[in-house]
Amino acid sequence: MSATRWAVLCACAAAFSLVPVTDGRSSIRFQQEAQTTVAALQSIAAWLEKSGEDGWMGADVADTLEILRFGAEQSLAARQKAFRTGETLHLAQIPVDQRREFVLFMVKGPDEHIYFYLSTVAEGYKRGFVTGPGWAEVRPLDAAAGERGFRDEVRYWEGIIATR
Repeated sequence: MSATRWAVLCACAAAFSLVPVTDGRSSIRFQQEAQTTVAALQSIAAWLEKSGEDGWMGADVADTLEILRFGAEQSLAARQKAFRTGETLHLAQIPVDQRREFVLFMVKGPDEHIYFYLSTVAEGYKRGFVTGPGWAEVRPLDAAAGERGFRDEVRYWEGIIATR
């Protein structure tokens, strides 16, 4: 076999090793989970719009989460609800201003860490962050931890809505 043919075969083998092999079920399951999450976020946002209380988000939080501010806004008006489960505080917010679209979940656990899970109704989970006592900064969560925490919060809020 010539060196050129060998190089081509090696390149093809390497390329095929990068192609994920699935039976199609995982792709379908992912699509179903995404549709379920979007439906849940729509329900949560509608409930917050109807039953939420007036609140706000500070400019520093908006900037960290990369939420658009207009002009010199120092805070963003929001509709929000908060519930405590044991030592854990859960808060959900949506913007009042229709030019913005997000659902933000914040969770403060007994360890005093605060987790932020930013999503949109249309696209689902976007990104997550965490801060803790004595930290000077907010740190991004890795994708898997952020997605897991986000899904936990969606389930938490679905449960809250179901009992109200």
